[in-house]
Order: sequence, then structure tokens, then C-alpha cells
Amino acid sequence: MAGGVWVLIGRADRLLAGSGRPETSVEDYRRVWAAFGRFCDRVGVVEPVPDHIAMFLIDDGADVRALTAWQRFKRRAVTCLFAIDETGVFPGPVRTKKQSGVPAQFAGEFGLRSA
Repeated sequence: MAGGVWVLIGRADRLLAGSGRPETSVEDYRRVWAAFGRFCDRVGVVEPVPDHIAMFLIDDGADVRALTAWQRFKRRAVTCLFAIDETGVFPGPVRTKKQSGVPAQFAGEFGLRSA
């Protein structure tokens, strides 16, 4: 994650702004990303890796074996950060099994088959 979590959150926010998502969805992504950034700051993570997603959820009180709908959204929102870091694009809505902007390692999170 080049430049750290806050640089990536800024990039992701710019992509999200042009994604055509409803404002309530945009606000939810921003809220989760800010919480993830604060988590990284608090625990001293400068360059997060995908393993930090579970740590973030557990720190927030989630049981990663039985996530609520909101916790699943939070996991997906943070996964978007890593997808954006790898591809440079915001993952589009999951309408088909062909998804642009989702690296193979995150395909399962977005309900896709790995290529």
C-alpha cells in the first residue's frame, strides 16, 4: 500500500465520488474507511495488508465467524481499499460474475469466482 493508509483512503474517496453510488452509500464507505484509518493509526500500522481487515473487525467487536450485515459491509469496504491499491479502480457494483477492478485474491469477498 504505497504512501500509507490515509493516502489510499484519499485516492479511494476520489474514485468513490465519481462512481455514481447514492450519497448514503458514499457516506457509509467514508465512515468505514475513516474508522480503518484511525484503527491503523492507533495500532501503529503504516502500510496495512489484507490481514489487517480481520484485526480491524475483531478490534471493533466483531465475531469474524458470524458477521452481521454491517460488519460484512465494513469488511467489503476495507477490501475495496486493497483492490483500489492493486488495480487503481473502484470495484463496480456486482451485477455479473465478470467484475472489473477486483483482483483475484479478493474475488470471494465480492461473490466472484477467481479467474
